[in-house]
Amino acid sequence: MAWSGDDRRRPQRHYLGKSSGFGQTVRLYQTREALEVDETEGYDVVRRRVYYDDILLVTHHQYVGVAFVVAASVLVLMFGALALALGRAESWPVGLWIFALTGLPFLVVLLLRLALKVDAVTVYGRRTKAQIHFTLRKARALAVFNQVCRAVKETQDRIAREAAPRAPRPAPAPAPPPA
Repeated sequence: MAWSGDDRRRPQRHYLGKSSGFGQTVRLYQTREALEVDETEGYDVVRRRVYYDDILLVTHHQYVGVAFVVAASVLVLMFGALALALGRAESWPVGLWIFALTGLPFLVVLLLRLALKVDAVTVYGRRTKAQIHFTLRKARALAVFNQVCRAVKETQDRIAREAAPRAPRPAPAPAPPPA
């Protein structure tokens, strides 16, 4: 049997967001019946689906990220110690310039992360989980959360309506006797 163009057509996907980690990128797409999760690790791509009828919980929360805070703090302390040593050996303006060029960017990034935090939208299914992060776009995180919740609610309500037993129709009233 030959494949027609309609058979090969993919369902339309809408990009929702991504989450990046150490050597791994997770992209989340929305389709009509599920959320598709593309995990890219090196050259390997794994695609999973979290179907709307399997979703148990959708959360929108904020976190700071302990690893990020520790790494940025270590860099600020390391460059601060270097600037302090150069300031004592040479002069204080040289030490301040060295710190401004090396340690201050990490200090600014650290303070911004502590103040703004990262918004995360997490979808928990029965067997799978999907999570996307929003560093600066807080309104987009809330919009994606509401969009996913609405799609899940509509799908689960439709399935519940289809599964509910229908009440039998009342018998029609008997016709009046002929006069």
